[in-house]
Amino acid sequence: MISSAMKSPALRFAGGVRFPTPYTSCKLWAPGQDDAPSTTIRDKSGNNNNGTINGATWVKWNTGTWTLDLDGNDWVNFGSGFPPGSADFTVLLWIRMEGAGGTAAHFFSEYDNVANNINAIYKDATDKFLFVGRDSGADVASATSITTCLQNVWYCVGGTRSVNTFSIYVYGVSEASTTNNLVGSVTSTTGVYIMGADNNQAARSAFFNGKMALALWAPSAWSSSQMAGWYQQTRVLFGV
Repeated sequence: MISSAMKSPALRFAGGVRFPTPYTSCKLWAPGQDDAPSTTIRDKSGNNNNGTINGATWVKWNTGTWTLDLDGNDWVNFGSGFPPGSADFTVLLWIRMEGAGGTAAHFFSEYDNVANNINAIYKDATDKFLFVGRDSGADVASATSITTCLQNVWYCVGGTRSVNTFSIYVYGVSEASTTNNLVGSVTSTTGVYIMGADNNQAARSAFFNGKMALALWAPSAWSSSQMAGWYQQTRVLFGV
């Protein structure tokens, strides 16, 4: 059952804005706006990992949820305040692709093309969702979804690292997992997380065209039941 606090995480009320509460402590929790739309997306985790918006604009979805609209040349910089290293972590967000498919697009990644170390959740040129981690020795674990990303459809997409198993979740369901016991630290050279593109600062690419909302990064591997529960508690915000 969805609690009243969970029903309207980014709606404006006379008493303020209500946001859902993640199951565990987070390093980043960026559910939407509670002040005048600006070039900053506020981190509600208490860690001050606010995102600097580059080009994207705020759009209020028809359910009342505040979303970021990226036009294929925009991104959000969340800084380097939560490097994953070789520890467990979870990343979750809602996305809605509105541009043409058939090209890779990064949703949330530490992928700077400077060294081997990367971690990213994205879609590839076949429009499948992927969650990948790679260390300095080029040891890699990559999980690819069964689901294909379609235009103008909201998806709840997430990834977890549990020890050395990387799993990709769509709509709260684990669609694939890959284990590689050799994978170590997946913190990139710059350590900067970008939403909506990769982090190749010399020539940024893999831009996302569409809407994004409810970005979350937790320093633990959420269980399958937590991933499923989060989807069930937030889906009403996107009419899914």
